[in-house]
Amino acid sequence: MKVLVIGGGIAGPALALALKRSGHDVELFDRVVPPVLAPGASWVPADIGGAILLNENVLRVFKHLGLLQEVMAAGTQIVRLDVTHMDGRRFAVYPTHDKGEFVSTAILRSALARIFNRALNKAGVYMKVNRRLVWIEQPTDGSLGVTAFFDDRTTAHGDILVGADGIHSTVRSILYPDVTPTRSRYGGYFAMSPIPDMPLPPVFKVMIDGQTGNYAFTIPAGGEMVHWGIFESRPEANVNESWELSGDIAVERSRILTIVERWNVPGSFLDLVWNATRVIRVNFTSLAPLPSWHRNNCVLIGDAAHGILPFASQGAGMSLEDALTLAVLLRHIPKQPTRCFEFLQELRSGRVAKVAAMSELIGRRSGHSPVTAAIGLTILRIYSYTARAFGLNLFSNEIIRYDCFAAAMDFLAAKGLVYA
Repeated sequence: MKVLVIGGGIAGPALALALKRSGHDVELFDRVVPPVLAPGASWVPADIGGAILLNENVLRVFKHLGLLQEVMAAGTQIVRLDVTHMDGRRFAVYPTHDKGEFVSTAILRSALARIFNRALNKAGVYMKVNRRLVWIEQPTDGSLGVTAFFDDRTTAHGDILVGADGIHSTVRSILYPDVTPTRSRYGGYFAMSPIPDMPLPPVFKVMIDGQTGNYAFTIPAGGEMVHWGIFESRPEANVNESWELSGDIAVERSRILTIVERWNVPGSFLDLVWNATRVIRVNFTSLAPLPSWHRNNCVLIGDAAHGILPFASQGAGMSLEDALTLAVLLRHIPKQPTRCFEFLQELRSGRVAKVAAMSELIGRRSGHSPVTAAIGLTILRIYSYTARAFGLNLFSNEIIRYDCFAAAMDFLAAKGLVYA
């Protein structure tokens, strides 16, 4: 079967790799504009975005893809989450694992992109970049087939098309033109700075302003860089979610310093701001549940189907689980792709809704008033004491111990389906 995959972020490459290894013909497209290359040189992903925290359920996906060791080696294993006041006084500690199979790992998005790129090229899949989708045509009589039209006037033909192009999905806008993401009240900055001279422990540190609920964080993410950020519950209007670098990093540094100096952050955090080499202004958006993740021969996965807020560190995880689940379904029932699409939503929608609700609950610690902020901090403190007393994970074991591959296989077995 010929599969067109739109989106070269996280879910798209994972799906393309899994499908190719299952014997499908795959074409992967992304709108990223590459730099001018020397003759004979090949494109590699540039430094984009910040870092991603990969919890146990996500690392299990990489294990099934055969990329686990490479991912673990490129990242930093995070042993716990420390929550402190802005002045450094600690009031909550969460273990990030409790004798699980894997330790949560923070990795740069750019490092992850390069790992995928190498694996795809080795498998014979070469991402076609600078290809911006503008339209899709497909039959409505139940037969297979889809044609993708790009802004450079090229086209691509396949049996099915998968939209893995993120929260602002072009594929979704074509299939469901009336659906748009909802902007949240959360916004701020992501940034990268060189690791300071002093040793940096493998800890995800969150500093919260007890009066407003606004917060800052730091997390080592492999290599020589620290990923950090600040978030306010009432962000400025002029923000974006494109993961593009700031045009004037000096101006952005000054803006951030003006904000965090009011929060009484420690000097070590101010040093990170001063030394930032990459700054991204962001506003988080989410997506209300879609009635269907597919239309005819086109299906949505990841943020394109169910964008969630990032506070549970599971946005990338849900996208990767979608990708591997769809690949498993298409491997076992390749002659009925629309049935696979229906099964995908049946398998995944409940879990995604649960994670989305959890992420929203965690995000409410950023209150709109001192009262709501204080309530949120009290809940965090109580949960911290409970987690330490009973050896609980930062997030529920139901979330992080999940194996999407096993879940898909159990689902197929329950349906009485056999190997293709």
